[in-house]
Amino acid sequence: MKLSETEKPLFIVSKNIVEKNIRRMQDKAKQHKLMFRPHFKTHQSTDIGKLFKTQGIDKIAVSNMDMAYQFQKSGFTDICLAILFNPQQAHHLAYFSCHGNFCIVLESGNYIKYLDTHCTSKVDVMIKIDTGANRTGLAAHDYKSIHTIIIALQSSRHLHFKGFLVHNGQTYHVKNQSEIQELHKNSLQQLRHLKAKFADYSPVISLGDTPSSAICNDFTGIDELRPGNFVYYDYMQYQLGACKFENIACLLAVPVLSVQPAQNKIVIHGGAVHLSKESSINDTGQTHYGEIVLVDEKYNIERLQPRAYVTALSQEHGTISSKNPQLHKLSPGDTIGVIPIHSCLTANLMKQNTFVRN
Repeated sequence: MKLSETEKPLFIVSKNIVEKNIRRMQDKAKQHKLMFRPHFKTHQSTDIGKLFKTQGIDKIAVSNMDMAYQFQKSGFTDICLAILFNPQQAHHLAYFSCHGNFCIVLESGNYIKYLDTHCTSKVDVMIKIDTGANRTGLAAHDYKSIHTIIIALQSSRHLHFKGFLVHNGQTYHVKNQSEIQELHKNSLQQLRHLKAKFADYSPVISLGDTPSSAICNDFTGIDELRPGNFVYYDYMQYQLGACKFENIACLLAVPVLSVQPAQNKIVIHGGAVHLSKESSINDTGQTHYGEIVLVDEKYNIERLQPRAYVTALSQEHGTISSKNPQLHKLSPGDTIGVIPIHSCLTANLMKQNTFVRN
């Protein structure tokens, strides 16, 4: 088939699958009596945001200030900026503090007084807690530092302590569901102790990572579920067991540039600037950058047997090394699909060239 919408790589999103993914995660939050605050960093799309609105979801998380403005202006008025707050962006607080509910995330109390001077109304604050991801946040057992921040917030005019925010990024670096379950269990234990220690302040605990949100069924002590990737899923989540292959709502449709059967090689117009350089390892131990699928005129997909993968990337090109005879029948100008390793990165790279289909 030929690309009808564009002759360049095109990020295709299935609206029907997205809606099912939203309902499934929303139902899980309801089942466990959790507030549901999906993280919009994955899709970054006001069109996809409307699908959440249709399901009655009005609390969201975002990962940068531009996104906060984007979704506030599209009608979302309960927003958590779920990245450590940059004091250089303090001037934005004057706007957001008087436009609905706004929440920021801190791991230090050093500039609370400074931030307070930029607020004109209440802004919620969540303290970032690290339960094993080792990126940002205070250790869950660092009670002294945590209490120092809470006390500083108690003295603030506009900044209000809301609770603790956690991203269990460590669940993305394991091999199977049992390892995810174990990491999640360990995180819950730390968070329950933390919540008990500061029970006098009635803290809300917000947990966000798609693997544990999708797989686990014990959320005792958690108040809010904040996953993001679940809206699209991707090859990584499929490999972890967080979703079935049919739950993946996105693919990158790419033109074929070169077919070289003698070398068992196909070259596509789909490189690092489209897919990123996130990689995975398939069942044969081969490092790859996405699974190859066939696509029809309506962008429905067919998995290949044997499987085929993007095995090398440059800036604009991707190389497929495969003996699959179906691929050898392709011609330059034909279109095939790539299931991205990490949909968040591919969606971000392709947000100016995205097509949402039914």
